[in-house]
Amino acid sequence: MIWFNVHTELSENFRPFWLMCQFGMAINLTDEELHSVRHVFVPAESALVMTNDYWSWDREYFLSKRAHAAKMVNSIDLYMRTEGLTVEKARDKVRTSIVAYEQEYVALKTQFYDSHPRMSSVLKRYIEVCGVIVAGNHYW
Repeated sequence: MIWFNVHTELSENFRPFWLMCQFGMAINLTDEELHSVRHVFVPAESALVMTNDYWSWDREYFLSKRAHAAKMVNSIDLYMRTEGLTVEKARDKVRTSIVAYEQEYVALKTQFYDSHPRMSSVLKRYIEVCGVIVAGNHYW
């Protein structure tokens, strides 16, 4: 999927967000714990970004047509430009990608749980909060 090309930048952009989540949860995770679950969070982050793009498309498109508007940065627009898709097809592709990323998060989470049965309850709660945030992003 196209988002893996920007994974490094995406991950760095989410670093403060996950730190705020830890703060809000009143937890302290070690660097080792955070590193061990990093791969689980990657598809969740992609789902978060693409969900925002999906729901904000109409507004962003409208604003992009104004004089002196900033360049649009939206995955729907990206698919339209790079793959020659219509708006409808690009939206469908983004929606399909969101679902795929969410399923990948669930699969990686399950694999991690299976391979780390003695993980701390704090780490498990942190991983679960990631999923709750992804789900809640659709309603925001």
